[in-house]
Amino acid sequence: MIPEAAVDNKSMQRKDIQYVPLVRFIAEKQAELGMWVCSWDFEPPYSELPDNLFRSKMGKLIDKGYVTGCNCGCGGDYQVTDKGRELISANTIEGEIQHE
Repeated sequence: MIPEAAVDNKSMQRKDIQYVPLVRFIAEKQAELGMWVCSWDFEPPYSELPDNLFRSKMGKLIDKGYVTGCNCGCGGDYQVTDKGRELISANTIEGEIQHE
């Protein structure tokens, strides 16, 4: 399930994209694909983000240690780390997503 998000290319900033739903999406997609997640595997609302905003957010997730991969504009090869899985677990209470 992809969380609902308003994508306004003119005013949206990196801080407007929540960590938990994005890391959860990557984890679910990674499980579905059985391997890393490439930039072109993302679905709306994430695939609708401007490239520079998407890469900036992915870079922040990499810096924080929630995912591994490359945000230079290549495929990305994103994978959720143990720290990312802990983030997801810590923000899920009885099946409901809590936000960071």
